[in-house]
Amino acid sequence: MQELEDVLNDYHLTKKQHKLVPGQNTSMALKALRGDLPGLLRKMVENSGYDINDFHIKASAGEPNRSFAKVPWVAVFKKTISKSATQGYYIVLLFSEDMSSISLSLNQGYTAFEKRYAHPKLAYPKLQDCAHAALSILAPLPAGFCTGPIDLHTDGTLGKGYEAGAILSKTYTIGATPNKVEVQADLAELLRCYMTLAVQFPTSLINLDIAVTDQEMLEAATSLEVQDWGLPKTTGPQPPPPVGRVGSKVRHVRSAEIVARALAMSNSVCALEKSDQTHFSFTSAKTKKNYVEAHHLVPFSQQTNFSFSLDVEENIVLLCPTCHRKFHHGTQADKIDHLKFLFKNRNAALQERGIEISLEQLAKMYKVLSIDD
Repeated sequence: MQELEDVLNDYHLTKKQHKLVPGQNTSMALKALRGDLPGLLRKMVENSGYDINDFHIKASAGEPNRSFAKVPWVAVFKKTISKSATQGYYIVLLFSEDMSSISLSLNQGYTAFEKRYAHPKLAYPKLQDCAHAALSILAPLPAGFCTGPIDLHTDGTLGKGYEAGAILSKTYTIGATPNKVEVQADLAELLRCYMTLAVQFPTSLINLDIAVTDQEMLEAATSLEVQDWGLPKTTGPQPPPPVGRVGSKVRHVRSAEIVARALAMSNSVCALEKSDQTHFSFTSAKTKKNYVEAHHLVPFSQQTNFSFSLDVEENIVLLCPTCHRKFHHGTQADKIDHLKFLFKNRNAALQERGIEISLEQLAKMYKVLSIDD
């Protein structure tokens, strides 16, 4: 298809000719991206039997007077789901950074995942997990499409997000792009899948799978902790965290950024350490400080019983591995001694966050702890 070849063959030359993205379509690549391809996709959507008024067609090579996009794109958004590539999910033509290929992809907005999970170490895997969960809903899958991550030959953060967020894709290579009839057929297949998902998920797929292990959370948090945050992200009572699915169960979402702030505030000292004893475990390769693990003092699995968020810095204590495992696997008597100490130190701060609980209530919760706590 000539319009695709125009972008592949001319985009790098356009970038060399212009330091910043021009406002006008001054090259074949920009003309194809901003005019020809959106127009063609609009017609293809209509030819597939859909009301074009329900869709928003948009293209981007980067904002005018700013740097060119590493991975330019042309997208088809269902208006009720999203009008932006930063959130929701949509169908998109993604041009690889090296301009060797284009992927027609049912994809997801990376920025929404980055905002929720705070770090690519979590955002990229969760994009893949949600894409995998979506595939189970779409079965049987259309023939000829690949599932899961794609290769856009990019090192850019957003480009990597597109790679990880791919649900169903078909890749065309330079010099061998399909004709308009073939692209029309491929788009029709993706539109069918898009509309199938839209019935069940009217805004996003981000809650399809929120499972994050303690180790994954800690690795993301320690990567963020190098920013040396020393204060809570917020003050006062906060609304409960968002919810999503972990298998057949619905759970609340933990924040790596809040864990990172709590870690920085702790200075990597075990919260149960006293003046006459040191709870040194080993030196973390990431932080170069004492290795500690995050633990919600008021168990996070109890969130549904509280009006305000339990995922706040004041409710996260950093513990050496031995103390942390004692809370999960030790005797109730050992747990109570530690709970009394932590409750005394944190109760006033918890109350300022709207978390009202007695030591007796807390002790009952610690008889059985969830893996999320």
